[in-house]
Amino acid sequence: MRIRTEIYSEKGLGRRVEIGKECLLTTIDGLGKVASPVPGAPYSEEMMKKSNAPALVVGGWLEIFAAPNALCQHIQWSLSEILGSEITLQWNNQPLTPGSSQTRLRFSGAPGIAGRIAHALAGWHYLRFDISEEASAGCDGSRYLATPSLGLFHGTVGGNGDIYLSENRIRAVVDGALRNGRDVESALEDALGSPWEEELVQFRIGQEGLRWLHTAG
Repeated sequence: MRIRTEIYSEKGLGRRVEIGKECLLTTIDGLGKVASPVPGAPYSEEMMKKSNAPALVVGGWLEIFAAPNALCQHIQWSLSEILGSEITLQWNNQPLTPGSSQTRLRFSGAPGIAGRIAHALAGWHYLRFDISEEASAGCDGSRYLATPSLGLFHGTVGGNGDIYLSENRIRAVVDGALRNGRDVESALEDALGSPWEEELVQFRIGQEGLRWLHTAG
């Protein structure tokens, strides 16, 4: 008999599999990679594979608002490697930043796939993008926003699609603002990604005519 449960926490997705009297307990980090097993729990990747536990699949979407033309092919190669299938993106000219292009993509894959894509793209400093991973049973969603001036933002997304802050996160933001003499409301806006949204809003207008490419990871 096999019982499989999944728990999502700030440390990532937890996967628990019971095979007869044997219990395997692992964690999956924010990048979708298997992390160290929970202390005291018998575990091996080979045992997890033999459990035949069904894999979780989540959906998401990527909008690249501006990428230097010289990087477009490299971005496509990187996405193909992460998603495990060759993709061909539709690139359109981005008039707001001469010499750059824009594209969009819908994808699916294991929980944490958006984080893997975001950190790969963040290696190219001049990109502006928005990546979302949908929430699923037992898992919160994720949102990543990036601009050259602000860097990479990550937020947790609930079932309704809104970025939210946990109680501990709110306390940390408020305490940090008070210690540094900063306006609390401004600090909370930063924690919600508002500065990134404000900088990207003008680029979203040009995305309306782009076709969505669908691919599975």
